[in-house]
Amino acid sequence: QGYETTINIMAVSKARTEDIKTALEILGQTPVSCFYIVDSYGSLYPEEARRLAEMYGEIADKYGKLTGIHAHNNQQLAFANTIDAMAYGASYLDATVNGMGRGAGNCALELLLGFLKKATARSSCFSASSRTRSTRSTRSSSSFSRT
Repeated sequence: QGYETTINIMAVSKARTEDIKTALEILGQTPVSCFYIVDSYGSLYPEEARRLAEMYGEIADKYGKLTGIHAHNNQQLAFANTIDAMAYGASYLDATVNGMGRGAGNCALELLLGFLKKATARSSCFSASSRTRSTRSTRSSSSFSRT
């Protein structure tokens, strides 16, 4: 009681879209509060991260859940993928100091914090999400989208 739980759907780059949707629909009916996009192999490109963030967000909103991203940096895209997922509704953003983590590492915390600081001060580039539905924007103050 009192614990907030999240779930990581691993290796989404290898999963079929239909299987991910089915899993999210099943998980939507559980007490889990957040669905994580996990780029286990660091193989997602930003357009794929965007597509997944939109898909996760649509199902998360249906069940009153949030979304997050845990990106690996094998292609040096963890930061870009994290920002794109955030722009499309992800509000739980995983990052590590100096990007240290398994394999090629994760999104670098220093880069993400610098971006978030600048993005919140510069509302002309990023603003409270118009794509993000009202239920999500009231639950998360860190939800931004490209305008």
